[in-house]
Amino acid sequence: MVDTHQQAFIDRADLLIAVGLDPVELRAHWLPGWRSDLPMLAIDPRGQMDLCHSAKWDLRGPVGPIIAALDQATGGSTWTPKHVREHKANWAPFFEDGADGPANTIRGIQRGLGPEGIVSVDVGAHRITASHVWHCTRPREMLQSNGFSTMGTGLPGAIAARIAVPDRPAVALCGDAGLWMSMGELGIVQDRSLDLVVVYLADRTLSLIALKQDRRSMPTCGVGFTNPDVRDLARAFGGVGVSVRGDQAVEAAVRHGVQSGGLHIIEAQIDASAYQRQM
Repeated sequence: MVDTHQQAFIDRADLLIAVGLDPVELRAHWLPGWRSDLPMLAIDPRGQMDLCHSAKWDLRGPVGPIIAALDQATGGSTWTPKHVREHKANWAPFFEDGADGPANTIRGIQRGLGPEGIVSVDVGAHRITASHVWHCTRPREMLQSNGFSTMGTGLPGAIAARIAVPDRPAVALCGDAGLWMSMGELGIVQDRSLDLVVVYLADRTLSLIALKQDRRSMPTCGVGFTNPDVRDLARAFGGVGVSVRGDQAVEAAVRHGVQSGGLHIIEAQIDASAYQRQM
């Protein structure tokens, strides 16, 4: 699993530098994080008073100048691009999951959206995978619900992006269950005649909950469901719906949606078994 490699890497550290760390995501019952005796240097504009791991040094102020001053005072990092490549090589293979795996499907979505696009990622197993494989080149290109991790935010986040930044395309990247939790928001897309692409990764399962049940040796319960027909769903809101499988097919469908305008809902069927290796 990816977490095993990342935690082994942290275990070798003699100092943890937390830059803008939001501690709300640290949950000991899901991941142990790091050892309690590892010293932490926290860097944050306002400070984090509720860190669950005490910071030995707490530097508050503009992050860029603080890091630049530390770099100058210490002589910089001894890491080279080769070290970075070697570290990535330890976990990157977990995200090569076949044409219909979640990671490669998400890569296909980004290729179809193009470099100017904004993605609003809903909450679920796909969000964790997307955080590893979606490449951002500037701030606010990926919108997601950290901390509260609220299912159903992917679609309204994408609608907000289209309204706030109308000159850039946007895609709502959802799991199937997350989209059903906010499906009524499609009425806003219709009422405002927005150009929006909605992609949901269809595995008909609450995959992250199923994974947690499995790791606690619990029986799989209450995580399966049936999806509506995507063509009928899109038609009800004045849009076009398609069902595809594979990264190339989803890339083409997203690109077509962006170029032709209007509401496009894309069901991207995936093999969800890769989530077990990626988390």
